[in-house]
This record gives sequence, C-alpha cells and structure tokens, in this order.
Amino acid sequence: MSKEELFASESFLPFAQHLYAHLQPSHKKSNLFFSPLSIYSSLALALCGASDQTHHDIAHTLRVKTAHGQDFAVTLRHLGERLAEVKAGDKLGTLLLANGFFWDSGFEVNHHFHEELRKYFNAEGKHLNFSSDCEEARQYINEWVEKNTGNKIKELMPSDSISNDTRLVLANAIYFKGTWKRVFHRDATHEAPFHTLDGREVMVPMMKDNGVYAMYDYSEIRATCVKIPFKTCHMLLVVPYDEHGLLNLLEYLLNVHHHRQFGALFNHSNYVEDRIDLILPKFKLGGGGESMDLREPVSLMGAAPMFDQGKAQFQRITTKEKLYVSSMVHKAMIEVNEEGAEAAAATGIAVVPMSLVPCISADHPFLFFIVTDNGFPVFADQNENCFVSPLSVYSGLSLALCGSAQDSCDEFLKTLYLILDGGVDFDSTMVALGKALNGLLAGDESGTLVLANGLFLDSRFEASQGFKSALIQHFKADLEQVNFNSAAEEARNHINRWVASRTVNKITELMPQGSVDTITRLVLACAVYFKGTWATAFSKESTKESPFYTIDGSTVNVPMMINKGFYEVARFSDLKSNVIKIPFKVHTMLIISPQNKEGLPDVVQAFCDTNKSEHFKSLFEPSHYKSHEIELHMPKFTLCGGQSESIDLKKPLSQMSLDEVFDQARADFSRITEQEQLYISKIVHQAMIEVDEEGAEATASTGIAISNRMLTPRFNIDHPFLFLIVTETGIPAFMGQVFNPLNT
Repeated sequence: MSKEELFASESFLPFAQHLYAHLQPSHKKSNLFFSPLSIYSSLALALCGASDQTHHDIAHTLRVKTAHGQDFAVTLRHLGERLAEVKAGDKLGTLLLANGFFWDSGFEVNHHFHEELRKYFNAEGKHLNFSSDCEEARQYINEWVEKNTGNKIKELMPSDSISNDTRLVLANAIYFKGTWKRVFHRDATHEAPFHTLDGREVMVPMMKDNGVYAMYDYSEIRATCVKIPFKTCHMLLVVPYDEHGLLNLLEYLLNVHHHRQFGALFNHSNYVEDRIDLILPKFKLGGGGESMDLREPVSLMGAAPMFDQGKAQFQRITTKEKLYVSSMVHKAMIEVNEEGAEAAAATGIAVVPMSLVPCISADHPFLFFIVTDNGFPVFADQNENCFVSPLSVYSGLSLALCGSAQDSCDEFLKTLYLILDGGVDFDSTMVALGKALNGLLAGDESGTLVLANGLFLDSRFEASQGFKSALIQHFKADLEQVNFNSAAEEARNHINRWVASRTVNKITELMPQGSVDTITRLVLACAVYFKGTWATAFSKESTKESPFYTIDGSTVNVPMMINKGFYEVARFSDLKSNVIKIPFKVHTMLIISPQNKEGLPDVVQAFCDTNKSEHFKSLFEPSHYKSHEIELHMPKFTLCGGQSESIDLKKPLSQMSLDEVFDQARADFSRITEQEQLYISKIVHQAMIEVDEEGAEATASTGIAISNRMLTPRFNIDHPFLFLIVTETGIPAFMGQVFNPLNT
C-alpha cells in the first residue's frame, strides 16, 4: 500500500466518515455539500500551534498517529507531505489547494509556528490590523478566499466571526474544475422526474450517456456505486436501491463502528466495468447563504477543548497570551453539468485571547429556571411565554396524595416519582415528603422563598382526622371551613383572597368561576412566593433598548440589562445551548440560551423526551459549570400573574400517568372519607414573574377542587358524533355523522 493510500485509509477516511456523521443530523432531509479535505487541512494548520492536551485532541480528531518519542516537527512534516501529495496527484492542475494565516500587526507570533506553516503547509502569511480595523481585515481574508476559489466562495468569514480582539485567522481554500472523460451530450439532456423523500416528483434537467463505467453492487448497504471519471480523478455516486432508502443508507454507513463498510466505497478492487445507460441530474449546491458553523461537529469529534477558554492550549503560537478558537466556519459549492464539475470550499479559524470578556446575550427565545441552593427548580419558563412553578404543582399533588388510596395512590406516587419500599408504610412516606418540601426553605435564612399550603373544607363535610392531621402536621397546612353547599361563589372568593395574601397580591384569581360548586367537598391550595436580589445588581444606567429576535424571524425592541462580571457558564453541545447561572443572594436563576436564534423548540423537545431525562438532570449538575468573566445581556420582563387565566393542569397530568383520579367511577380518595366517593373535578395553576435590574419576584399557586361523584352521571354530547337508527331486529336502517348541529 502506497503512502497516499495508507494516509487515506488510516487517517482521512475515518475523519471524513465521522465529520459527515456529525454534520448529517442537522441536514436530515435537506441538501448538504462540504469539503472534508478543506476542513482537515485547516485543522492541520491549527495543530501546528496547539500544545499539550489540545495538540493531542486535534491529532486524535485528524486520526494522526504520533509514534512514541517522535518529534513534533516530524509529525507535521508527514502530515504536510500527505496533503501536498493529494494536490500533486492532480497532473492537470484542476485541484488547487491554498493555505493562509493572517495575524494582527501588534501580535507577536512564535517564529517556529510561523515557519512550520510555511514549510510544511506552504501557507501564505500576512499582517493585518484587526485591532484598529477588523472589518477591513475581514474583507481582505474574504477576498483572499474568493481569489483562491475561482470567485466561487464569497463572505466565508461572517461579520461576527472577527473582532478587534482577534489575534489570528487560519484559512484554507480548495478549488476544483474537472472535465468528464466522456462528456454528456447537451442534446440528450431532457426534463425528467426526480423522486423526493416525501413522495413528490420534481422535474429536473436529466443528463444521459451510454458508456462503460466502473460499478460496485454494494448489497450490504443496498446501493449501487458508480464512478464517473474526469480526465483526472472521478466522481463517486452512491445510489440506494430504494427511492426512499437514502436515510437508512446513511444511518448504516455513518455508524462509527462501520469503518470497513465506509472504506469499501473507495476500494478499487470492488468495482467492475460495465456498459450502462447513465442518467444523472444537473445540479448546483451551496455557495451562497451563511457559512456553516463547525464548532459543534468538530467538538463532537473530540476537539472540544480548543473552543473552551478554560481548556485550550496554543502555546506553540505564543506564550505571552492564552488563546482559544472563537470561530470555525466552512462554506462549499458545486455545479455539475454536461461538461464536468466545478467545486470550491473554504474553512476559516479565528483565534482570540482567553483574557477577553466574552458576551452572552439572551437576545432570542430562551428557557429559565429559578433553582434553590440545594438544586431544586422552583420556577420554570416554557415556550410561548408560559411560566410555571414545578414546586407549587408538586406540593399541591403531595397534599392530594395524602387522601388517596389503592390505584389512585399508586398513580400519585408514580407521577411524583416516589417509591414505596416494601418495609416503608404510607404514613412514614408522608412524613418524609413533608420534611423534604419544608427542607427546601431551611437554607433560606433571608425568607426570600415562602411556601404555604391550605385546606378548605365544606362546613357540612366530615373529613377523616388522619387526613387533616397529616396536612397540618407534615405540610404545615392552614385549615379553614367554607360553605360550598349554599355559598359556592363566596367560598371561591375566600380561597382566592387566601392565595392573594400568600402571593403579595400577585395572584388574585387562582380559582376561576365555575371551578367550585355545590358538590365541591374540599379545595387544596398551595402558594409559593419568591423575591430574590441579584448577588451583583445590574446598573439601571446601562439598560438600553435592544433588539430581541423572535422565533418567526422578526425583532422587537426590549429593555436589555447589561452587566460584566464572573458567572458560572456551561456549554451543552447535545442541547446546542449555552447555560448560565445568575446568582441571587440566596438561590440562582438558570438561563438556557440556544446557540441558534430559532433553536428553543428543539431544546424544549429534548427536555420533553422522557427517554432522555439525563438532558434535564445535567442542567443541575454543578460539575458542568466553570466560572468565567463575561458581559451578560439579559432582557427585563414580566410574565403572567394578575387577572390572567389559570392553566388547567388536567391534560398534562393525565399524560404523566395521573388519570384515574379525574375519573368519577375510578378515583379512590378513601383516606379522606369512606362515606362519599370523591374525585378531582378541577386542578388549576397560575404563576407570574418580574425580572429587573435589582432581582426577580416570582409567585405561583396551585388549586385542586375535590368533589363528590354525581349520583346521575352526565353524558354530554357536545362534540362531533356518529348515530344510527336501528330496528328491533338489529338492522341499522339509517346512519349518520354530525360535525355541526347547526348545519342542515
């Protein structure tokens, strides 16, 4: 095996396979074109400047094997030679590869780094003035890329990729123009259907040729591979047997355990020449639009530390500053027609010093939690500006659990993620649960977090003493009597006044009209109130109107608070989000800011996937966070509260396995009473929060109405239905369906 073939099989092909595997998920059913050679080459340039663990990580990502005791320069020389041989194999000069490095005129680069880039990678060097005119420097780099890609790649480095603090940019550009060995006749090109994955047909210009081509019937991946030769090198097509088979093929071929199967595509001995009618669409991919951000896929391949201010090591570039990679972008294009193909690609890496203060801006949809010092999420924000308190809902359900029995009790235990061990009785569990909830307040010496529970009994209803004692003793519940039977509205108002008094009049209408009536026997209520002052307050003078980018692409101006300081920050690549802890004097706010401005729905979906609960749990794991000095931009905002409508929790709780307790026929609350059959007729929740320069004030309440089962069950035909008129002999003489009774 030649050196070139060894390099391809042991280093480059595994790299290309893994890179494709990490790029493909975000392009599941959309076109994708990229150059693994360009990305590989740019990482090889970065390897020249990397030291210690970062050098090891990049070398591992490139699948470069360094022999024990081998000099660093020898590794670089071998790598440079292999990349140069790729270009040298192109006798007609149709493949052009250029490397460039551009450093700030006031930045002193290590002489060895400078020389290694020139010597081993034939890189062009140029002083630029990032510090005083970063835009002019950016334009120069983009023009260099454009010149070295046949004017095909424009605006590689976007406006936010380079700043006055940029010390160095490494760039690679590749250009290819190949003529088919057998050109397609333009006269044979005709419009023909192309079958898309969603079952549609689109008409495309389809080229046609009858000739001898090297083919590989690759049954293991259920595909036919065809080599279409240029005058030098070739294009390889992998065509699934099935019209809709591409996704399955990619899933199999890009599996990290299938190196052999991926490598088989490039094994010449697998191909046999045969005469075929080749029908191939003309197409053009990429070139325009935004550059591809490579930080996530390259991180997932093993090089994450080079993007981390706390871990990156680039002492081979300079020992005077600690550097890290702030941006890595890629752009590629290809056009295929009757004469051949023209392709270009470029990759850029921007390097900045760690000592700079990065900016984290919550200027697009985000999630947030208020978390107690012992890690319990008290309040949580969700999509579409909804705000809830898991603590309030959990506490309310805990009160209801005290009165449940049999299967209903099991439902509560499952929903609350409580386990009754064989040797632990129900009463002991209630004692422990009450202590746990009260324990959340134990570390809050300043009284910024307050939890209150209430039990409101109908004056003519006799609840068991055990139930009342459990709520009073274990959950510190207030016990009050009201008259649901003859004054339900007055009772409702009384409960709402109790909630308002426990939430500093922020929630005034928890129980809506109609939520209690003459058959209501009791209402359980839980109220949570929090008022936290930031450990480091935002300056009111710094707050200014700034754009906030909404999910639909529009912008709204909002008051944006700004503060520079040390915060604990984590980057969760699986969630594609940055997470920051903003401390109050007691407790913390956690903000999850997606890296993509439209990425919040994907983050919410990941949290809602019960098979991936580790995503959610990892947010509250302290070891994931590191302290960094940052400039934080965060909007002032107020959500819900006041006269806004309460949220009906019946549907979401039913989806969490709490279903029987809402059913008149199956609910079992015999721990409350055995004289009547009770069920939950209503469960509502309301929460509000206000965030400003001084801190945050949040409150929430949950109400649970428990009623007596109606003696006459209601059968309410208030939605579309089928009907039949059936004879006494069982014959459906007439049949019909009603979607709207008003339509004749």
